[in-house]
Amino acid sequence: MTSVASSSSFYRDELFRALQEQGDAISSYHMTESSASSASAEVQLLEKHTATIIISIGGYQSLTDGHISTTYETLDALLGSISKLYGEKKREVLLAKLGALAGSDRA
Repeated sequence: MTSVASSSSFYRDELFRALQEQGDAISSYHMTESSASSASAEVQLLEKHTATIIISIGGYQSLTDGHISTTYETLDALLGSISKLYGEKKREVLLAKLGALAGSDRA
């Protein structure tokens, strides 16, 4: 019996799902490689440069300009550390949602 963590699609599926959730906070992405122990994707950041995002049992890392980042527990934390515009866009979206909620409370 194969465990979930050793399935060749586990990391690919997890990275794909995490990237889909980013919405407008990244420009684009495409999956590049996957194996039983990791998966990677090329992500175009809002700053218009590309980072390779890697997920493995240790967490998320980025490869940018030949440098591997610290390992992060979440994709949000990693993207926030490599993209100033990522954090700004996430805050903008959150404030818009909070504003919409505040407006609906008044109705």
